Amino acid sequence: MTQASTPTGISSAIDGVNSAILNVTWDGPITDGNGAFLIQFFSRANPSATPVQAPNQPAGGFPVSAAGNNYSVALTFLSADAAKNYNENFQAQVQANATAPNTPSAWGLQVWWNIGFAITVTIGSTSLTLRELPNGIYVLPVSVDNPLTVTYADLKSFVAKLPGAISLPTNFPNGQPISSALQVTAFAIDVKRATFEFDFTALIKWEIFTGLTVDSIGFDIQRTNGVNLLAA
Repeated sequence: MTQASTPTGISSAIDGVNSAILNVTWDGPITDGNGAFLIQFFSRANPSATPVQAPNQPAGGFPVSAAGNNYSVALTFLSADAAKNYNENFQAQVQANATAPNTPSAWGLQVWWNIGFAITVTIGSTSLTLRELPNGIYVLPVSVDNPLTVTYADLKSFVAKLPGAISLPTNFPNGQPISSALQVTAFAIDVKRATFEFDFTALIKWEIFTGLTVDSIGFDIQRTNGVNLLAA
């Protein structure tokens, strides 16, 4: 049993002005495949979304013969606008199918250029780089499962310099002093509306009563006009 080789050099291009046809091309050679290829698209803005299959894709994939080591499929969308949208906002991915006992290849990934601004914010002694989203909001690529750690002293120093004479609490609700490091789970800035949002959590063991223990405490800092930046 052998895995088919992965398509490389994947690209996409509209077939002429105002055309509803999107040409997806890739390179070989493809070994241990059966001459059929599956094509799908991932949203560049939301790569965690479910991929979309190419329109009119046959079961088992498009049968494609190579011209040298070059492969191409012309995909017909419902409109020129739809083809343009997929060309500009989605990543084409190609997989070489195979006949048992061989197995399909890994998905070959289209490479694209994404040139944008980034903002680096210094919180105390920690520097955080935020990437730009299409709507002018800058976000730190963190989450509850992938946090970034800063010290509470750094955060207090940062907040003290913000307009409005903001200050942070010195103790947790159980009276324990806040001195440990904090995990940044969300950070977004909207430079157009001059708003921002922080979400932090701190690990803490606080037994309110027997059988009920608090494992972590979180708090949120916002300057907002009512817009939820992290859902924008």
